Amino acid sequence: METITLTARARNGTGKSYNRKLRNSGWIPATFYGYGVEALTIEVDYKEFAKLVEQKRHNNFIELKGEGIPGNSVAVVREFDNDPIKLDRYYNIDFQKVVEGRPVTTFAKLNLVGTSEGVIQGGILNQAAYIVRITGAPEHLVRELALDIAPLKAKGDTISATALELPEGVSLAGSQNQVLARLF
Repeated sequence: METITLTARARNGTGKSYNRKLRNSGWIPATFYGYGVEALTIEVDYKEFAKLVEQKRHNNFIELKGEGIPGNSVAVVREFDNDPIKLDRYYNIDFQKVVEGRPVTTFAKLNLVGTSEGVIQGGILNQAAYIVRITGAPEHLVRELALDIAPLKAKGDTISATALELPEGVSLAGSQNQVLARLF
């Protein structure tokens, strides 16, 4: 995976009022934590992070650079909270430090591949999930996973997360029974 640089700085304040002012001034409150480092409250440039999400590159390795950020601050986005209606409005981000050989949890985009006999016969394909959470050592992580939809032959058929072919060293972090695609 490629590494992207993101502007960040150590956060001085906490609390609802401080975070609201922070967001209004173009920064997103965030936390940086992981193996061998003490949790650090930081703030991330809003426009840079929004651009990463818009380009669907937020599941890459991210190097945090800026005032008060320790050296070697490569991380993955563990989780981010956004407005359920205004999806481009971010409230908080959790970054997990990447340490070679230590597993990290992140997410991978699902790409549908293949041809479904059920769709050809008039069925409607519903992609129930667009990303899945995965865990693995940084050197094994991938940005995208392929999901073969060929097994969807009749209405009511589903494909669960167990059907994913994961690379060596990578496992699912979520439910094995999560439905990824279905045919109506």
